[in-house]
Amino acid sequence: MVRALYATVAILVVLAGCGAVPGDGTPDAPQHTVSIDISNEYNESHVVRVTTIPAAVEGLTVTYESGSTQRFDVSSFDALPREGLRNATAIATTDSAELTREFQVGPANGISATLEDAPPNATVVYFVLQDGAPQTVRGVGVAQCSAGTQSTDIEIVIRPDGALHSTVTCSDDPV
Repeated sequence: MVRALYATVAILVVLAGCGAVPGDGTPDAPQHTVSIDISNEYNESHVVRVTTIPAAVEGLTVTYESGSTQRFDVSSFDALPREGLRNATAIATTDSAELTREFQVGPANGISATLEDAPPNATVVYFVLQDGAPQTVRGVGVAQCSAGTQSTDIEIVIRPDGALHSTVTCSDDPV
């Protein structure tokens, strides 16, 4: 009688899911945050466009100063030809898996922001554009940290003479 009771309880526990491994048994993808600090010490406004590109893509579309676009049938950002970013003002995945944010920074101003919903193992591409119509490319930067990195910190300084300086820090510690 006691054995039958234990067997019944064991079956009920399994059917209720209490004896199962939580989730599907695979670890969650690591969180990835991208922190941006922008300082504009120059006497003109700038737009900084930041895009996070997932590790695997179905293709990339690049927009240029002229307004034209070009599609690249590549499976990752690393496969994009480097000349593909010359005079570029924006980049997007063909499957809309990227995350893009745009920041306008006036003269003698600064902005700090955190993108907490960046794809794991993302490549961060940022465009520094002189504000106006059309926007003129001042510089393009790429930040790639090792796989599994939990945070990418980017500092961009537009110096008083208009020169650009950037620093990238990758961290495996949670932010």
